[in-house]
Amino acid sequence: MKQYKLIARSQIINPRTNMIFDDDGLKQLDGYWESPVHEYDDGIHPSAVLEELIDEYEKLPEAMANCKYELKTL
Repeated sequence: MKQYKLIARSQIINPRTNMIFDDDGLKQLDGYWESPVHEYDDGIHPSAVLEELIDEYEKLPEAMANCKYELKTL
């Protein structure tokens, strides 16, 4: 079994740097979200896991629009 977490980052621009805020800045602005740990069989391809976790996330009431996603393997 492999363990995964989905990370969603809102694309909020820092007006001082004209770049997207880093994770610490996004956390302060509620623009960073991490899922609980999910376990999947070893044979499942990570792209399928990512797609499934994104679908689950986007159904949540707190889901952010205009996000970039990262699948973290634990």
